[in-house]
Amino acid sequence: MSKRLDAVTIPKWGIEMTQGTIVAWHKDEGDTVKAGEEIVDIETDKIVNSFEARSSGTLVRILAEVGEELPVGYLIGVIASEVVTDDATEAFIAAQINDEDAVSEEETVSAAPRSIVPRMIALRLPA
Repeated sequence: MSKRLDAVTIPKWGIEMTQGTIVAWHKDEGDTVKAGEEIVDIETDKIVNSFEARSSGTLVRILAEVGEELPVGYLIGVIASEVVTDDATEAFIAAQINDEDAVSEEETVSAAPRSIVPRMIALRLPA
């Protein structure tokens, strides 16, 4: 997380939660938000929850539309704690997307089955 920019992502509210659907945005791009303020409603398999901003600032980007079903961790918005340029915001978004891709690749690699090599142990039994 940048000191000036904070990623708003689909949270993981339960052990089995893998995705969420955007139900409603309570803020528009350019609106001021306060930490702890509800900014978006997200539907899971079981319930609709309101997601609260982790930081105060301006909601500079909304990247997900109402009705979109997205995986946990997906970038849906950006909050700026101070004035930032569009270029800085775009660079932050690109870095977040690249980080998500790297995590996905790591998960794919770590999920590959590992080979198990049996080891022989010599046992001495009493005669």
